Amino acid sequence: MGYVARWTGIAPGSDGQIIIRTSHTVGEANGGLPGAHAYKGYAGGVFMLELESGSNQGPQQNMQMVRLFPFQGLPANPASSVVVGVDPGTGILDPEAVEMFLDGSQVATTLDFSESIINIIHTPEDFFASGSVHEVEIRFVDTLTPAVLYQSVWSFTTVDYSNLSSLDADQAMSQAEAKDLRRGFGVRTMAPDPFNTSGGNWGLEYTEDLLIIWDQPHENLAQLDRLNEKGYFVESGGINYQRDQLAIGNHGEEKPFPGISGTEALIPEDYEQPYTFFGCEIVTLLELSEGYHDLSMTASPQHELYLGFGPNAFLIDPDESINPGKGDDQGWRYRFMVPQSGLYPFTLLFFDDLTGSSTLTTSGGSASSLEWSVKSPLGTTPLINAPVVGSIKAYIPEFAADRQVQASIELNSMTAQSFSFNTLAGSNYLIEGSGDLRQWKEIAQLRAEGDSTTFRDDRETSSDVYFYRVRLP
Repeated sequence: MGYVARWTGIAPGSDGQIIIRTSHTVGEANGGLPGAHAYKGYAGGVFMLELESGSNQGPQQNMQMVRLFPFQGLPANPASSVVVGVDPGTGILDPEAVEMFLDGSQVATTLDFSESIINIIHTPEDFFASGSVHEVEIRFVDTLTPAVLYQSVWSFTTVDYSNLSSLDADQAMSQAEAKDLRRGFGVRTMAPDPFNTSGGNWGLEYTEDLLIIWDQPHENLAQLDRLNEKGYFVESGGINYQRDQLAIGNHGEEKPFPGISGTEALIPEDYEQPYTFFGCEIVTLLELSEGYHDLSMTASPQHELYLGFGPNAFLIDPDESINPGKGDDQGWRYRFMVPQSGLYPFTLLFFDDLTGSSTLTTSGGSASSLEWSVKSPLGTTPLINAPVVGSIKAYIPEFAADRQVQASIELNSMTAQSFSFNTLAGSNYLIEGSGDLRQWKEIAQLRAEGDSTTFRDDRETSSDVYFYRVRLP
């Protein structure tokens, strides 16, 4: 089955012993130990210890290698950087003495000082070939007296992507076309009245019904007071929903599904259990670079992912080797190639038919959850549209986005002949001038390209004092 965690650079204590302690809890909120974290966990059962090849670390050393990436034994993203994480402890790393060798050749590295860890990073110019095997050797020196050489050797294998399908490049928008789009997702939620599906009213029976039900007769019981003028909820963050906002999956801070205020909203009057199905249609444009991509969907009970929008969207099949079923103990994986960089349209359908399984159900929680992430080349799994390195940017399609309104115009900076002010990309602004604050004359019209715009006045004026104002047309 493989391991669920891996540690490197383990050194014994002064007595020569290594002690492993392991425990399992479901979190205090779910009936576990007081103060325990709410994420799901697994008790350790089997451990394998292996001497790191070429390593001369010993108990007397000040520094430790805490991460060797790509990981040995796990298929590597072909766009992966090679990363060695070093805990400096009380040591001092000599930047001039860092050497990394990839397949026998020395490669360039950069140092990233992140909190208490130093990352030694090599970013290859090209992707690793499909299924290729590579060996990495790292050497660095702790300059504390006496100076100590650290070194380690490991190998990794790139994922086999030779038979993966490619997205249709004709579906993509260029980044230039999307300069006025807002970040995020457009979401529509449908909760048909289960007792009013006669007389032509539609209900939800299959996930794909969410592609067409919007234009059919229906009675929607979802709370729709937060819809924008286009009929969509605007999700400006990531997709990390749980029906009752309970912790599940890889990321915390779960949000309720838009328009669904918990399980109680699905329980009809005079009923004790939920009876109303609901579903969400989520539309977005993902900014994808050329090459290999690996998306992860932790979802229960049912979902489908499409390339494109509307009834003509193309269904994307998940990786056949990973099948979580209706549970959420691991993510579905969507792996594909992107032929050229651009913004690609995606539709994600989520359908809660009140089935499914979850680690939450054992403590009375609901199995209804949805989390959309990306397996990044850095070995992390951030939410899509999260403001972190390794994530993928998401943009709301124009047909689902509400119009941005600028609440105020504020001065950012000023010189003798120019000034800058905050703007909304794509918006137009009028620059007016006056010598007495009574009579104003239009000087220029500007179209903002970003969140700040600078105006420079090269005209000659007869007044020693001149005033400017900025307004929307």
